[in-house]
Amino acid sequence: MTIAEVFSELEALGTAQNQKIYRRHGVTDEMFGVSYANQEKLARKLKKAGLTDLAVPLWESKNHDAKILATKLLQPEAVTVKLANQLVRGVTHSLHGTGLAAVIAETPGAAKLADQWTAVGVSRSHWKVFTGWALIASMAIAKKHHADIPDEWFSSHLETINRDIQTTANEIRSQMNGTLIAIGSRNQKLRTEAVEVARQIGKVEVDHGETSCKTPDAESYIKKVWDRIESRKRS
Repeated sequence: MTIAEVFSELEALGTAQNQKIYRRHGVTDEMFGVSYANQEKLARKLKKAGLTDLAVPLWESKNHDAKILATKLLQPEAVTVKLANQLVRGVTHSLHGTGLAAVIAETPGAAKLADQWTAVGVSRSHWKVFTGWALIASMAIAKKHHADIPDEWFSSHLETINRDIQTTANEIRSQMNGTLIAIGSRNQKLRTEAVEVARQIGKVEVDHGETSCKTPDAESYIKKVWDRIESRKRS
């Protein structure tokens, strides 16, 4: 299947209603409006056909639906540091950033990239910073790939969140809050640290535009995560 054929499938799967929904959530790229359920089905079809190498050209097409599909096809073993830095330049929405971060989180260079993309005083784009924080969140959750990362690495990023979250840009503030929750979900030591940071920060205000999305309270959300963990242990 060629890129043109994939685009034809995406176009056939798109709906005007989904386009309206995605626009309300801040998507500005061209798109067809493909649901996530249909994205998953198409991704499985392409993977079965061995067409994961279409991921990069789909991403670079600048079409929103193609970018989402690309994140589902992209293989961690194919992502070098050079390619990651190339791909992050194409992020124009939180959905792109979190999808890309989830893949990069499974690569050996993830920690170095996260440090670079969230660093203060470097030349960086708004969405690169967002993706850096999404990457840290994914790494906190991806224990299988990053069990060797010391708690101190995550603690240092908690300090940055505590210092900067209330003054940073809207989307980055939202992702920092999500990263705070993810770090607090990694282990009991980081849970204690994250809850203390959440208490020091206080309420986090995020403008979600024309959507019904709510900003989760980090402390209570972390508690819910650990309640579910304990519940699974008992069952």
